[in-house]
Amino acid sequence: MTSEGVEEARRLGLTVTGTLGVLELAAERALIDLPAAVGRLQATNFRAAPHVIRAVLERDAYRQK
Repeated sequence: MTSEGVEEARRLGLTVTGTLGVLELAAERALIDLPAAVGRLQATNFRAAPHVIRAVLERDAYRQK
């Protein structure tokens, strides 16, 4: 389910980025350690599909090579 804010942003042609997307962008800019940040996030009530988390971490590992 999307929020009204997300729907309105998309209607206006804005890019919508979730929590993992923001963290991935920060990791791309070498601002954070993505696996550590995701681990801390998973220790909270944050939920995301396992395949999405795996994909984000796999892309980060590939960038680190």
